[in-house]
Amino acid sequence: MDPLSKRLNSMFPKVQIPLSDQKSYSTNHLLFIDDLKILAEKEETLQIITTETKRFFSIIRLEMNIEKSATNSLISINDAVFMNNNDCFKYLEIIEDKTSKPTKAYWDLITKKLRNELICFVKPI
Repeated sequence: MDPLSKRLNSMFPKVQIPLSDQKSYSTNHLLFIDDLKILAEKEETLQIITTETKRFFSIIRLEMNIEKSATNSLISINDAVFMNNNDCFKYLEIIEDKTSKPTKAYWDLITKKLRNELICFVKPI
């Protein structure tokens, strides 16, 4: 999948993802093993990236699982399940809303688990 990542990075515009007030990360996709998330500011760009990805997949004999794919763009409705306003999607075990942000309920659950883990690691003096 690394060749696909390099190809997408070299061919298509990137989206700025803010990390903090001063830092950001730019990319047009997130890829981990066989999980791919395509990012684009324009629907036309999203469609072109999706077409190129599908072409790459056909060359290496991979298929997109439409039932496990989601989109917030009507232009990609044939390639993924369309997410309505309150729908959520799981990417790398993180439950996100249609804007790719972790849901508040999921964020609260993770922070609670982290706090509990930290408490377990703290040893009394």
